[in-house]
Amino acid sequence: MTQRMSMEAWEEAFEKICEEKLEEEPLYDYIHLYKKGLTPEKAFLAYLKENPDYQEKMQELLEEKQPEEIPPMDSAELARIQEKVKLRQEAMERLSRYCPECARDMAGKKVCKCGYKKKKPAAF
Repeated sequence: MTQRMSMEAWEEAFEKICEEKLEEEPLYDYIHLYKKGLTPEKAFLAYLKENPDYQEKMQELLEEKQPEEIPPMDSAELARIQEKVKLRQEAMERLSRYCPECARDMAGKKVCKCGYKKKKPAAF
């Protein structure tokens, strides 16, 4: 179980985040965020959402967090990954005919003798 930060430590951490990200101290009340049990990082995001004055700053932070493009892989690495995926799928197909609880062959059956029922495959 995680232990909750003391109010003073939480307040210092929250103000530090505000000064780093907003480049100013918080203008509005924020103690209620501590009482909700939020971490300073989550409280900062909630603080930005609650106060419309910081709407522009919030947009900037969200744009910074957008994932960058994944660099292209070379053909050898791509072939290696595809081979791994293929082997994994083949293994799953071989194992899918056996009951995961008692290892009986369930080829063509929906219910095993031990009572295990096959789940319907997920539709993609």
